[in-house]
Amino acid sequence: MFSGATDRSVRVWHVERGLELLNLTAWTDYYKVSDVAISSDGRTLIATGNELVKIWDSRRPSDEMSVERDAVSLLHFMQRHRKTRADVIKSIQTDRTIRESVRKRALQLAPALKQRLNEFPDDG
Repeated sequence: MFSGATDRSVRVWHVERGLELLNLTAWTDYYKVSDVAISSDGRTLIATGNELVKIWDSRRPSDEMSVERDAVSLLHFMQRHRKTRADVIKSIQTDRTIRESVRKRALQLAPALKQRLNEFPDDG
């Protein structure tokens, strides 16, 4: 499922789990996203608002989509190793092999995943 918001974002959701998969910025101006559409073949995502149009091609991920995908993959990898949320955050903060943009996004997502899905065991 896709949603558009007044914060200029387009979000891609996993409906069954209530999980935000991607959070894309449609444009940097102050205009809100008024409509979101996906092409019939599922390859193109389109956002509109205030006579502006943004198009994402899923066959060639944008840098923003790649960072989001990598951050989510990183969190899922760490989750499979059953680390606590504190361990996950510390590992992300200290591992210098993680691209800075992916590190930043993963650190933003880590607390929200616990709140929404209880995927990480309790700290301590």
